Amino acid sequence: MRSAYPDPSQTVDVWEKLQAYRATIPLRCGPLAAGLFVSHVKVALTILKAHQPACPQDPQFASPHRLLGQ
Repeated sequence: MRSAYPDPSQTVDVWEKLQAYRATIPLRCGPLAAGLFVSHVKVALTILKAHQPACPQDPQFASPHRLLGQ
């Protein structure tokens, strides 16, 4: 996700909202396996969301600002 999407937190939000991963369930998959797959993806998204910084920094401004006179 990091290499494909510039803002991972927004990507997680979109994945949760659209649930496009439901279209990737194999056709001959039973309902139990399909439910388990969806559950695993939701858990993975929750973990990713929990590991996102509360206030993502813009990479070009990642250095702390220097105060005048320092």
